Amino acid sequence: MSCCCNCHEYSAGGRRRGGIVSTFFKLVLLYVVLVFGAGTLINTGHPVAVESGKLIQVVTFINPAIGWADSQGWEHLAHGLRVLSSGVSFG
Repeated sequence: MSCCCNCHEYSAGGRRRGGIVSTFFKLVLLYVVLVFGAGTLINTGHPVAVESGKLIQVVTFINPAIGWADSQGWEHLAHGLRVLSSGVSFG
């Protein structure tokens, strides 16, 4: 049973930075999916789906984020957030 100690040191040191970046991108992806899904639920028109979509949008703070982007002069970001939060239209 021989163990290569250098292998463990290399994998532990190189993984820390990739783990933080990976976690950040996963959180951003989760946020995008939640906001887009909530907008889609609202567009279905079903009462339960509409309320669920509104609740998700409250939890994700999308409306304050749009207002903040507008107040900071970032029109493109605010427009992108509005498009994202509108979801898929039905009908």
